[in-house]
Amino acid sequence: TCALPISLAVPLLSLQAWWGVQQYEEAREGAEINALGIADAAALGVRQFLGQAEELMSASSERLANSTTDAETCRQGVDAVADFIPLFDNVMVVGRDGSVFCSHIELSGPMSVTSWPWFDQVWERPGFWVGGPQRVHRRDISGDWHLPLILTLYSASGEFNGALVAQVDLIDLGDYIGVA
Repeated sequence: TCALPISLAVPLLSLQAWWGVQQYEEAREGAEINALGIADAAALGVRQFLGQAEELMSASSERLANSTTDAETCRQGVDAVADFIPLFDNVMVVGRDGSVFCSHIELSGPMSVTSWPWFDQVWERPGFWVGGPQRVHRRDISGDWHLPLILTLYSASGEFNGALVAQVDLIDLGDYIGVA
């Protein structure tokens, strides 16, 4: 008499376990689909932001490439770029030697970016590109993780003349694209 309830309990427990596994797999698949949707939206937001940044920086590059002898013209140019895209914590023009010629943020004195990871690549990478994330210390710019957007600058004769660099705070970028 006891064998009948036990013989029914084993298949019922197996069925319940199978059903639980099925629900788990369906929930996991739904979560993966949602995560892919969020990743696609974030990627689209980043592509749009980078496209706008490249357009603005490219439009400003000729004026800034030829302003490395006039600090006031340079400062006005980087201020205009920084004001147009609020996500830029700083915009600066860096000379061939790595010295910051002008900066949107007031610097306390001369500054060089030769130790920054992207600077070694600036000679070999023409055009617009994104450097790797870097920690920018308070005494240099603002003190948080930034993503440098770099546009190489050339003189009217086509000679390498430095770079236009926009620093984007990664937390602000995450907020902007809705993933932070």
